[in-house]
Order: sequence, then C-alpha cells, then structure tokens
Amino acid sequence: MVSGQHGRFHRVVVQNILKNLCAYAKPDSDCQYSMQKFSVDNISMALRTMYQTDNLIGEDMEAFLGLVLQFSKLLCETDFIEAVNGNGIGLRNFVQKLKLILKQANSHRTEASVHPGIRRSAIEQVIWMAQLKPEPHCIDHFIDC
Repeated sequence: MVSGQHGRFHRVVVQNILKNLCAYAKPDSDCQYSMQKFSVDNISMALRTMYQTDNLIGEDMEAFLGLVLQFSKLLCETDFIEAVNGNGIGLRNFVQKLKLILKQANSHRTEASVHPGIRRSAIEQVIWMAQLKPEPHCIDHFIDC
C-alpha cells in the first residue's frame, strides 16, 4: 500500500480518472454499462468513506466529491437511495454532511478558491438529489439543512 504524500497524490489521480470515466461514458455503450455496474458495486463504499471521514480537505475532498457525484449520476433512484440508506446514513444525514463540507469549503481550512470543485460538486449533488425526488417532503431535507 502506498502511504504518505505520494500515496495521497495517487489516490487523487485515481479518483479523478474514475470520475472522468463515469462522466464521459457514452450513453448506451459497453463503457457506460461497465461504469454503471462499477458505480452500483462501489457507491456504498464511497458514501461510507465520505460520511465517516472528516479529514478530507483540498484536492482529496474535491476528487472524492466529484467521484461520488459521477457515481450517483450513473445510478437509478432506487440504487442511490439503497446505497445511502444501506450504510445507515439516510438522506437527511447525507445532506447534513454535504452542508458541513460546504461550510468547510467556505472556511480557510480547505482553500476553496484553489479547489472550486468542492463547492461545485457538493451543490451539483444536492441539485441531482432534489431532481431525483422532487416531492415537497423530499425538498424539506434541503430546506431544513
């Protein structure tokens, strides 16, 4: 296992590669099907890591949020909700975590001006979730936070 600063760099690179593979997989292609299957198989681990880790900052958080967002976009509503609830997180707690990430991005701790993808990915994730379940009681998750 790679550790230290060198390992951190490799994790960011791998996360960015996976994020881009998910984002640019052509619709109805074998690549998109493979990425959808990969997303279903790995979204739970990504959500759990994002939810339980408080020390992801800067490039790490930017890459990780982008990866979670692209995984989410490849999933159907049922798979996404199952992944969030299956980890014992729940939509409300997931939204709270996104709110905390945005607060950290607005602080000096994460240097959001250097890593604007933190804000962009967190906000895109909330928008995607709001469009996923636009019923009024689901929107309340976002209003309450």
